[in-house]
Amino acid sequence: MGRFLWAIWPALTLAIALALASPPSRAKAGEFEDFAHAQEAYDAGDFETAVTRFEALVGGAIPRLTQRLLIIESRKYLGASYFFVGRRRQAVEQFEALLAEEEDYQLDRVLFPREVVDLFVEVRERVVEARRRAEEQGQQEEEARRRREAERLLQERARLLRLQELAGRQVVERENSRLVATVPFGAGQFQNGNKPLGWLLLVGEGAALATAITTFVVYASLPNDPNRPPTDPAAVEDLSSTLRVVNWISLATFAAAALGGVFEAHLSFVAVDREERDRELPDDLDLEGEDPPPPEASGGLDLSLGLGGVGARLRF
Repeated sequence: MGRFLWAIWPALTLAIALALASPPSRAKAGEFEDFAHAQEAYDAGDFETAVTRFEALVGGAIPRLTQRLLIIESRKYLGASYFFVGRRRQAVEQFEALLAEEEDYQLDRVLFPREVVDLFVEVRERVVEARRRAEEQGQQEEEARRRREAERLLQERARLLRLQELAGRQVVERENSRLVATVPFGAGQFQNGNKPLGWLLLVGEGAALATAITTFVVYASLPNDPNRPPTDPAAVEDLSSTLRVVNWISLATFAAAALGGVFEAHLSFVAVDREERDRELPDDLDLEGEDPPPPEASGGLDLSLGLGGVGARLRF
């Protein structure tokens, strides 16, 4: 009697679990009857028949059974039956399918021989190791994806900063005139952007012209100055000669400098003058004061990008 109870105890336990898990129905009762019928062959040691009956329940790609507990139990007994008839590969497949349904499932060492339990443990260890490797690979791939995304966002931010820099500068173009280049006193040089030479010509030509005008005025006033006291005629003649020489030299210097400056201005003529100027940007375009936030403690990455009225906030 005790031996009989020990034999039917797994089926009795399963029946109680199914009764507690869901309300009874005709379909579910039929599934349990099919399972019990297959288990009878297994308990009787008729493993070939047990294989045939359990295959009808869970042997296909989609199990005929609908109850999860029955599916797990059927795969367990089908795997054991496969082992006993020498179909080890199919036994391994059923144990793998069982562990896919219940990854922490333990095979009862009292109900099953050591060889079956050892095979099940071997399959479970392999499945656990494969799952661990898959998780590690998934984590590595996720970290690599995050790094690539972070690098892409940093490159995008650098590109936006470059665009901001370009947007903050404006180029002003001004067409130069040949007529201005013909004007003395360094006007052509200033127009061409050669300020040092322009200042040199302005000061030099101005000084030469001022000297020429001054000497001419003094020379012209010598004979007609009523307030000039009588002097030696020889001294007056010497002064007049000196003034004429200085006047001629200053005029020649002015003419040479003016002609040389005009020639140089035309020779170095710049048709279009380009000048870069700073341009003030709106506040929503200013990225300089915004540092990309570091990855959060949870391993995510939060970067904000914006340009003009378009903005994006991405978190990983």
